[in-house]
Amino acid sequence: MKELLTEILIEIKGLKAGQTAMQSDITAMQGDIKGLKSGQIAMQGEIKSLKDGQAAMQGEIKSLKDGQIAMQGEIKSLKDGQIAMQGEIKSLKDGQTAMQTDIIVMRADIKDLKDGQAAIHAEIKNLKESDAAILDMLEKTYRKVETVEDNQDRMSESTRYLMRQGVQHEEDIKRIRKAL
Repeated sequence: MKELLTEILIEIKGLKAGQTAMQSDITAMQGDIKGLKSGQIAMQGEIKSLKDGQAAMQGEIKSLKDGQIAMQGEIKSLKDGQIAMQGEIKSLKDGQTAMQTDIIVMRADIKDLKDGQAAIHAEIKNLKESDAAILDMLEKTYRKVETVEDNQDRMSESTRYLMRQGVQHEEDIKRIRKAL
């Protein structure tokens, strides 16, 4: 019976160790989420810088057009420069679109991490409830063992008494046989 109780206690310790490991994993995941949020903020700053760069390039395009009117002789080279800048603007827009897509993906990843974290919290709650049930069962088992041991002690006393009575009866029978 004590071996069973020892095994139950070992299993409870194992459950507690597993619970501690899960809580460490949750803490690590929370750090990862924090890092992803910082990355998202940094990307938003980069997007703003790209928009500012785009606005600056659009101003340069306007200046080139003004220069085109003022300098008819350089019209061809200015058009070539304008075409090149428009390609850069397109590249910047493509980069901006790609970054926005990355942000959407990151938000989905963060949501998945939060969902995972909620599932882990639910699992921890279930483990705590299981621990409480096991402890309750262990306590009931211990009480039952005490009751059984008490009953065994009483039965041992009764058996010893009956054995003494049996010995006494046998001696009485031997004396009666001798007397007859």
